[in-house]
Amino acid sequence: MDTPSYQELSLENPQLRERNTRLEQTVRELLHRIDELERSAKRQAAPFSKGQPKQNPKKPGRKAGEKHGPHAHRESPSPRSGR
Repeated sequence: MDTPSYQELSLENPQLRERNTRLEQTVRELLHRIDELERSAKRQAAPFSKGQPKQNPKKPGRKAGEKHGPHAHRESPSPRSGR
């Protein structure tokens, strides 16, 4: 293996310093992003939040009288033999 000359090393040195600077900046940005994500996870809304409430919600529950639809009942079970 050839040992690099002083001139080759002096040309390579600024390139490596620039690359090192870019990588350090990337690490800082990623660490900042991690901090933001960890903080936002702690500031989460209620676990079952569904967003903004409706502008004009309907009243809850079944409508009174005939307004809620047809009235129906289950049929009586048919008698089985053997029981």
